Amino acid sequence: MPKRFLALYLPSFSIQQRIRENPNLRRRAWALVGRRQGREVITDASPRAQRDGVQSGQTLEKASSLSGEMLFLPEEPTADQLALESLGESLLVASPSIELLPHAGLCLESSAAALFGGEVPWTLFIQTHCQGLGYLIQSAVADTKFTAQMLSQHRPKIASGLMREALNPLSLSVLPCSLDFKNDLDRLGLKTLGQLAQFPAQGIASRFGTEGVLMHRLARGEDPRPLIPHRFSYAWREELCLEWSAETLKPVLFALKILLDRLIARMKERGLGLVRLQIELNKKIHFLPFTRPMQSVRWILNVIQQKLSNLCIDQPIVRVAIEALETAPAEQFQYQLNDRPEVDEALEQVLIRLRAMLGEERVGTAQLRDTHRPEWAYAFISNPSAGLKLPRSPNPSSL
Repeated sequence: MPKRFLALYLPSFSIQQRIRENPNLRRRAWALVGRRQGREVITDASPRAQRDGVQSGQTLEKASSLSGEMLFLPEEPTADQLALESLGESLLVASPSIELLPHAGLCLESSAAALFGGEVPWTLFIQTHCQGLGYLIQSAVADTKFTAQMLSQHRPKIASGLMREALNPLSLSVLPCSLDFKNDLDRLGLKTLGQLAQFPAQGIASRFGTEGVLMHRLARGEDPRPLIPHRFSYAWREELCLEWSAETLKPVLFALKILLDRLIARMKERGLGLVRLQIELNKKIHFLPFTRPMQSVRWILNVIQQKLSNLCIDQPIVRVAIEALETAPAEQFQYQLNDRPEVDEALEQVLIRLRAMLGEERVGTAQLRDTHRPEWAYAFISNPSAGLKLPRSPNPSSL
């Protein structure tokens, strides 16, 4: 079975990411602001602002005149890149190689499609996964990377066979070429990929060199470039700066859920569970140990709520971060007919309450020692997941 490529395109990814972090922005008119050529301009706008006529490249004064209740937020390209990497890392379960494409896109190879029952179920699994995380995506499957990318951005569908015909109406501006090459094509009166594809390959090589040959092949639906897998970072850390400062626990828990969704999705792809969590609220750090590797966001949030129930917020919280200090292979439980999974959750919450009242060093487990003396038969381990070494029995001569 020949290898094919699935391209995912996330339109207005920065806007989608802000709405995921703050759903209150969904119905408001707002825009992202960035600096271009020494001045501040609109880089992207919300759906409501676009309906009012706000577009990328406009000045703040022009956008304010079009929509009286405009809210301007600074763009965060670094945070958007990290969010795209987190999404790509969570898709490693569906493809062993994922490339990050320009303009908020991902490209996956279809070598694992047979494990999902075919190309169509594989594509639907990926679409459902992205939509479950709150993303609106456009996707396309094609024989080449460039064709899949173009179809996902301009004609979202599953392409089969007619690659060249599908690319013909697209503008030459979609080609990843130099400005000089585009100017040369413009002087020749070429406007679409179909017009460029009609040129003979020999004439293109003699006139435009290697760059022209590559662009001509892309226009014909032939892409010799291989997929370049992205090397995802293994730092189990997620961070979020709040648009509005939080003075109560409820918005903090909402921000923690967003971060946990990202973190747990990445850890699940590697079969890992959370053992010890660090929570940073501004500059205050809270530690949260678990009795076993955890992968349920709902369970973890319930435990966090118990841990932070008595939190005194002396100053507004503007930054929330989490980091998995310890991980371990997640345990797979096969519940029987009359088992009650909620009992495990209740036990975890009870242990968290005991640690909060008595201190972490006073709550633990007993571990059997290899000794014949009854008084030293058990050792108390305050944090069994940390892998602490057991203290040795005292020397009898010192008693």
